[in-house]
Amino acid sequence: MAAFTSSSSTSFASRPLFGDRLEEFEERALALLTEHNDAGVLIEHARFEVLIARRP
Repeated sequence: MAAFTSSSSTSFASRPLFGDRLEEFEERALALLTEHNDAGVLIEHARFEVLIARRP
């Protein structure tokens, strides 16, 4: 499902964490999101900050 492509590639929502319930989760989540969407398009505005450092 396109709605979950980028989010399921993160460490906090990786596919293996859902086990054999991944498809069920995607279907239920998409149904809930669709209830709140009139235009047929879901846009997620996200901001991530990354700290890049090394030990001395």
